[in-house]
Amino acid sequence: MRAVVYDRYGAPDVLRLADVERPVPGPDEVLVKVHATTVNRTDALIREANRRSGLAASLVSRLVSGLRGPRQRILGSEFAGEVVAFARYRARRLPRRSPAAPRVSFLRHPNPHEGAADAAGAAGAS
Repeated sequence: MRAVVYDRYGAPDVLRLADVERPVPGPDEVLVKVHATTVNRTDALIREANRRSGLAASLVSRLVSGLRGPRQRILGSEFAGEVVAFARYRARRLPRRSPAAPRVSFLRHPNPHEGAADAAGAAGAS
């Protein structure tokens, strides 16, 4: 799959389009094919390690996101898409129009183990 990634902190020119390995959902996780995403202030601050906010904020940001470079190469905290795989069906893809494959939207919580997901209805719904 293709994604916009970054390997070092900095201005928008550190972002690049790259081929990345397709993730495999872990226990209690789903794999979502992203149809739309946002670029927001949070992503920009993470990308630049809060350098405009001063040395203390930049250091705290790097302690959370990665001291020498980003731990997660793909930015993003909001997206909408379609569930394409469940952890219990790792080897099986869901049919495109299956009622078991809902459209979802997601907003990442500051705690990486929590988040808010809303099902937008079954994939066959308009």
